[in-house]
Amino acid sequence: MKHRKKSLPSPALAVSAASRIADALAADVHYAKAIELGIANLSAIAQQLAEKTGCSPLAAKVAVARWARGRKAAATAVAERTRRILSRSTLYLQNDVAVLVLENNPLTHRAVFSLQDERILSIVISARSITLIGPPESIAQVEKKLDSHFLKRLDGLCLLQLSSTQEIEDVPGVYAAVLDALARRGINVLETSSCYTDTNVVVRRSDAVKAFEALEDVCGKVRD
Repeated sequence: MKHRKKSLPSPALAVSAASRIADALAADVHYAKAIELGIANLSAIAQQLAEKTGCSPLAAKVAVARWARGRKAAATAVAERTRRILSRSTLYLQNDVAVLVLENNPLTHRAVFSLQDERILSIVISARSITLIGPPESIAQVEKKLDSHFLKRLDGLCLLQLSSTQEIEDVPGVYAAVLDALARRGINVLETSSCYTDTNVVVRRSDAVKAFEALEDVCGKVRD
């Protein structure tokens, strides 16, 4: 009795399967994160994606393993560059700041850019609003001048500023690492902005010490 040889998928089909699996993995943040952390069951993921994409189980298993190796290597390289940037960053804490959010219209736009108060720490403009961060007395003056155009005001806040090297512009994940460090401590971030090599984070005064310590930890600073 003759046995038929098991047919192998053509190179074109294999490439198509690898592409479909890679697209499915890249589109699912849970798969990607679990693989990066080394806690993923690759066989189970391959089985799920084989059913989802219509690939053969063998092709899915090979594609998942290849994608995982590449993802881990890339993530390790980025994590190392992120750690290096954060370790060279300087952290500052500004006490007693306020936040004022204005409508973005021609009147407020002109008023903000005519400000002569050098104590305003940050101005962030979006399509619908303008956010000012600064000392309460400076914010109060702007609010009084434009009382019918402000959306909200927050007081009793602190500004943490992380000043990094220019390399931060070329490395993804630094901003995410800062926010993740605060989220893991249960700290609610009220405002954020990034300007050139500076990363600004506004938190409530009651969270300031905990936030400062969290960012010291992520930067690898040693506390006395």
